[in-house]
Amino acid sequence: MSRKEKFSIIAGGLSEARQGFKALPGVKQKIEQIAKSLNPDSVMLNQEFTSERVSKRISPKFFDTEFCPPDPPSEQSLAWGEQESICF
Repeated sequence: MSRKEKFSIIAGGLSEARQGFKALPGVKQKIEQIAKSLNPDSVMLNQEFTSERVSKRISPKFFDTEFCPPDPPSEQSLAWGEQESICF
């Protein structure tokens, strides 16, 4: 990436137990590290990390490539409100 190229970073994740998944306390630390090091455009942790909020921050017009996992049941994203298949 050239120095003139601008990129956006969204840092998000769940550190609290949710929907039968165990708490991941290390996630909060990593998100905080990312926030300090890379100055992301958006930081979302736990209740703030919802599919709706992520969707609003990520617009298809900003991406040249879209990838949908071939086996959606094993490639899932857990957000605060729900678990769903992901495309990126």
